[in-house]
Amino acid sequence: MKSLINKFSIKYIIPIVLILFATIQIVQIITFEIPSLTTTLIKDSEKRLHQSMNRIQGTLNRLIRRGYTDGIKQEVSFLSLHKSFDRVIVFDEYQKPIASTSYTDVHNFSKSQLSDKEWKLIEQAKQHNHTVSFVEHEKNRIVASTPLNSYSDKESFDEGKISAMIVWYNYSEKYNQQIHRLYDQIFFSITLLFILSVLTWLLFSKTLIKPIYDLIDVTKNFTVGGFRKITNKNSTMEISILVDEFENMAKELQESYNKIKDNENYLKSLLDSQSNIIIVLENEKLVDANKAFFDFFNKYDSVESFSTKYKCVCEVFQKTKRDPDDNYDFFITTLKNNPKKLYKVILNDGEIDHVFSVRLRDIDSKRSSKVIVTFSDITEIESMQQQLEIKVEEEVAKQREQELVLIQQSKLASMGEMISAISHQWRQPLNAVSLYLQELLTMQKYGALNEESLKQNIEKSRKQISYMSSTIDDFRNFFNPKTKEVSIDVVDVINDTIKLFEVQLKDNFINYEIEHNKELEYKIYGNANHLRQIIVNLLSNAIDAIKEKKELQKDYDGFINISLEVMEERLKILVKDNGAGISKENIQRVFEPYFTTKDEGKGTGIGLYMVQTIIQRYFHGNIELKGWDNGTIAVVEFNK
Repeated sequence: MKSLINKFSIKYIIPIVLILFATIQIVQIITFEIPSLTTTLIKDSEKRLHQSMNRIQGTLNRLIRRGYTDGIKQEVSFLSLHKSFDRVIVFDEYQKPIASTSYTDVHNFSKSQLSDKEWKLIEQAKQHNHTVSFVEHEKNRIVASTPLNSYSDKESFDEGKISAMIVWYNYSEKYNQQIHRLYDQIFFSITLLFILSVLTWLLFSKTLIKPIYDLIDVTKNFTVGGFRKITNKNSTMEISILVDEFENMAKELQESYNKIKDNENYLKSLLDSQSNIIIVLENEKLVDANKAFFDFFNKYDSVESFSTKYKCVCEVFQKTKRDPDDNYDFFITTLKNNPKKLYKVILNDGEIDHVFSVRLRDIDSKRSSKVIVTFSDITEIESMQQQLEIKVEEEVAKQREQELVLIQQSKLASMGEMISAISHQWRQPLNAVSLYLQELLTMQKYGALNEESLKQNIEKSRKQISYMSSTIDDFRNFFNPKTKEVSIDVVDVINDTIKLFEVQLKDNFINYEIEHNKELEYKIYGNANHLRQIIVNLLSNAIDAIKEKKELQKDYDGFINISLEVMEERLKILVKDNGAGISKENIQRVFEPYFTTKDEGKGTGIGLYMVQTIIQRYFHGNIELKGWDNGTIAVVEFNK
């Protein structure tokens, strides 16, 4: 309907409607009236022909009975004067024409002049008395036959008796008269409708169509942002009211339109003032963009020119090294499915690559599938982040180097502790061997040396030396660098480590005990040397704290308690001593590298730092120091 209105002016609609009405009437006459007229005319013609043939049949039969042969021919020739009879032929029983309206039919007749249907009609007439038969209608005429089989007292015609008559009846004249009458009616109807259309058009163009056409002009002006008041209101009251209401509505729409236009300009200015690239997409297709977009892609000055080359903005994306597997062809879908992901793309402005972060926002509208996409240039941030990552890697490498140094220092310190322990372990055996040798010299001096006493002293010395050798083996195994990560029996490691400190514990009058449930297994997975290093540091600190306390109290009895607790996924070791303890101020700093509470030269300050590092890195556990009334408790937790 809209296309029709655009194609034709409103003032032509009413005449067109009237013409369509006239066309429908004409089609109706052609489709229904003419076939109905034809049917009626045929029936009427058949009726008239039937009556005429009955009358002719009676006349000819009377002439036949009287033997008036010339009268039959004369009667048939008279029928040619009748306009409706195109052709009449009378046949004898041998199908030979006796009389006809045409001279040729009698003297130069050929059977081929009649069709098979017409010959069949003659045969039907010969077999049925007093019956009129009809052939199908063709070319506005009817073919009919009737029997003539009455015999006279005189001789028959030349070779046979008269038997049948066939008639070609033409009703085209009446048909043409009726058709012409219909055509006259159609012409009259068309002429009348044309006159009425012109009058109606003249009437409505002034009273109705002209005001409506003015409304259309105002509407056209209004759609392009203008408003024109209608000055001609000379129409009906209803149209005048409609015009007034339309003007009021147009004023309100104009005001709303101006506000919308102002808001659009404001939003456009706001978007153009943004440094970020902001675009509007609909089904991946670019429909709008701010000034920053065209500043970046300065080869294009409009959305249309950009869309001519690129069907989708994603075609200008370059993959980042961070997210090589992102689906850039359907990035809107990717953004919607991963709203929390930081989506990055690389865009080239013709000179260098820029890294942009991308954010998407749906336009809240049920009638629109548009989305707003914001591109924020984070090239400098990415560059700073890469530099920061490089610095972090460098610092981590330095820290690892420092940790390796600290680990080595810690091992050296532990070795010093072990050497000190060995020196205590060897002091007594060496003194014993020295006494055995001195005893042999004394026995030799006084002549009391014999083979038996020599064997006894040698055997005693051998045992002491064997003990010292086993101590060396323990020391070598303790710092074996080839030890692998295995399932460690914590109780065995603690017992083996305490053996190295037994002499120191006895020399300093320090008692110790290990508490654990013998029915349970205390095993963790890791490197046994790491666990030994932890136990050595905790025992050394406990012994030093008790020795510091003994300097203040000479007869002080020290003790060290080592207890084990096992849980589903954790194992806990508690090392408790009654030494000098640690102040609240220092207990927060004891795990800092190079921090020590011991006197200068007695501590390196890396023992507890390395203990914490080993526990956290290799055993994924934790260590905590707590003070209590008579000393310190070290609580170590391991993952099993």
